[in-house]
Amino acid sequence: MGDGISMELRRKMRLHTFFIRYAVFVMVGAVVILSAVLFFFSAGIQAGWIVPANYAEGMLTERAEQIRSAEKVTEDLIPETCRYGVYDREGNYLYGTLEKEERKEIWNGYAKGERGKDGSYFRAFARAGEVCIVKYRMVSGYSNDFLQKYLPSADWTLIGGGVLLLFFFMFWLARRFGTVISRELSALEQVTEKISRQELDFGKESSKVKEIDDVLRSMDQMKEA
Repeated sequence: MGDGISMELRRKMRLHTFFIRYAVFVMVGAVVILSAVLFFFSAGIQAGWIVPANYAEGMLTERAEQIRSAEKVTEDLIPETCRYGVYDREGNYLYGTLEKEERKEIWNGYAKGERGKDGSYFRAFARAGEVCIVKYRMVSGYSNDFLQKYLPSADWTLIGGGVLLLFFFMFWLARRFGTVISRELSALEQVTEKISRQELDFGKESSKVKEIDDVLRSMDQMKEA
C-alpha cells in the first residue's frame, strides 16, 4: 500500500484530495477487516470450535428425554457451555457442576418460577425424585474448555480483535501518509529556513502537492524579484 501512496503523488494533487484518499483507504481497510472477522466467525462455527448463541438451548431440547430418564445425569449429557445441578425435591443439592455460591440461589429461582437471572437462563428437567437445573447463557461460546473458561463470548472476542486490527491498521496508515506528506513539506521547510537566514541563493524547488508547489513557486518568484 505504501507504493500505491507514493505512486498517487507522482502527479500534482490538491491537499484535500490527499486526505480524501486517506479516508478511502481507512474505509476500505475497515470493510476488509469486518469481512475477515465475519468469515473467521463463520468458519469457526463450521469447524465446530465456535458454538452459536442458541447452541445450548438446542442441545438441551434434543437431550431432554435422556436427561429426565438417565440413572444419573453425567456431564456428557449437558452441553459443554452449560453448568448444571441435580437437587432432591426439597432443594438439597446432590451433585453437578454448579459453583458452590450459586447452588442455593438457582434453586430459589427455580422455586419462584424464574427462567433466568443476570443474563443467564435456567432450564429444569423433572426426574424421579429429583430436579436437574441447567444454567446457560444465550451467547456464542467455544467447544474448547480452556477458551470457554478464560475468554469472553466468541462474538465479543472477534469484535475486540477486529477493533484492535482496525486500530493498528489506522496507526500504520497514518504513519505512511504522514511520511509522504512530510517528504513533500521538507522542500518548503528548507526554503523557509534559508529565507529566515537571508540566504536567497537556493535553487528552484517543487512538490507533487499542488498547494505546497504553489507556495514554492511564489517564493522562487519573490527571490527573482
